[in-house]
Amino acid sequence: ADGGANASPGLAKAWGATIGAYSTVASGAVVNYGDISASASAPYASATSFGSYVRNITSNPTATVVAATSNHGTIVSAASADHGDAFAVGSYLIGLRQLYTVDCSSGTCHYPGTLTANGGVATLDNDGAIGAVASAQGGVGHAYGAAVLGAFDSAISNDGHLYARVDADTARAVGGLNNSLYGDATIHNGGAIGAVATGVSASASGVFVAGAYGNAGTGYMAATVDNAGHIQAKATGTTTATAIGIEATAWKGDGIGIDNSGTIAAAAYGTGATATAVSMISHGDNVLT
Repeated sequence: ADGGANASPGLAKAWGATIGAYSTVASGAVVNYGDISASASAPYASATSFGSYVRNITSNPTATVVAATSNHGTIVSAASADHGDAFAVGSYLIGLRQLYTVDCSSGTCHYPGTLTANGGVATLDNDGAIGAVASAQGGVGHAYGAAVLGAFDSAISNDGHLYARVDADTARAVGGLNNSLYGDATIHNGGAIGAVATGVSASASGVFVAGAYGNAGTGYMAATVDNAGHIQAKATGTTTATAIGIEATAWKGDGIGIDNSGTIAAAAYGTGATATAVSMISHGDNVLT
């Protein structure tokens, strides 16, 4: 997609393979054995690109909501927006079931009602290569090799290669992002996950994992990373540079577990550079082995 060719110049969006982008789908999966690519360009404006995109959101109370991608080939996403905003995701998934309720307890129903999450799973299984590249000279760039968002269960299993690379004045790169707002988030890595950010202000995380509830004492973790491969982050910035190999957060309850038998690395270069191999932030016990 090219911003100059759109009816409204300055806005470009591209999808390589999509389920639910413009419709309501309870469950859907992308299974790839070949090559999927997407590219968007919009100088001085906004460019958004998704290699694969699975959006499963419904308010059907009986629906089983599962957003899934299984990649055995190559998925690549690229976004370019010099002096603008470039946003690229290699593989994007969201699974969410919402319950619509109206309060009629007083004898009078009060509209509009409310939507409350009560289900939803998102999973990525990769033994191929998934990558995202964003470029925005004089602008802002974000790239995520994978972004997996499951309301109650979110998981990434990688035995291949996940990567993100950004070159922008303000640059943010994440190799694999996994987030569950109401349940647990897990990452298993037996391959390679990497993020590289270069700019005036640069931030890179090999993986970012966030879960809601957990209990380290019982072995149930809000956020879990099992790494037997390689996870690395590199940031180079002229004013600030921050690199974190594994960035883990428990939003609401305690319990972060990281089991590492592989390599976790972080490197930052430039003024005000900071590098951290593992960051764990929660309301309770964290376990690193």
